[in-house]
Amino acid sequence: MLIGIISDTHNNISVFQKAIGKFNRLKVEAIFHCGDWSSFFMLEACKKIKCEFFSVLGNNDYDLFEFKGRSVGKIYFGNGHLEKEIDGRRIAMCHGNSAFLLDFLLESGRYDLVLSGHTHIASIEKIRNTLHINPGAPFHSRNNIPGIAIYDTKSGTGNLIIL
Repeated sequence: MLIGIISDTHNNISVFQKAIGKFNRLKVEAIFHCGDWSSFFMLEACKKIKCEFFSVLGNNDYDLFEFKGRSVGKIYFGNGHLEKEIDGRRIAMCHGNSAFLLDFLLESGRYDLVLSGHTHIASIEKIRNTLHINPGAPFHSRNNIPGIAIYDTKSGTGNLIIL
């Protein structure tokens, strides 16, 4: 199963729609958004999503009362962090602005995959038995890799995709 990963869309609805189109073409079966949507209106772009969608909030999500703990259509919003098991893979996600929380998730050994954003720097790294994926940002990337990421639950591997 392929999982799409995105973060830090910051009100850029056209780039977000481009990413959703890419996820649909790749036939991902779930999408994880690591926070920093910025405004609730961004959910309008999610109407074309053809799969399950999970998200956490980031430090720049201004309409918190609209997002917090809600399911919106196919999207489920977790509070602070989110844990999910898909295809036998234990997945945790947080925005990444809390170094304490991110480090705990990575060092706990409880997860096969930890997802985060916040830095706008795309990276994939293995920490003991946990794969850490930060998709960076689909625009305004700090390491010139504007994009998204894909995780394959069968192989346990991830790839960065430049938009």
